[in-house]
Amino acid sequence: MVSLIDGKSRSATVRAATPMRTAFLAPSVFKQALDSEPTIARDLLPLLCQYLREAEQRAD
Repeated sequence: MVSLIDGKSRSATVRAATPMRTAFLAPSVFKQALDSEPTIARDLLPLLCQYLREAEQRAD
């Protein structure tokens, strides 16, 4: 998600413990969705803040 926002390379690698389906979302499609539905950004901000707080706690 972070790379969709800042355009830089991904910040994490994930390995699934069980079979799963994944999806690809092009940055341009993500930006169009944010433009057309601002509530997406409003809903993502608390999640991003949570990730930041958790990262800060791990760093302490």
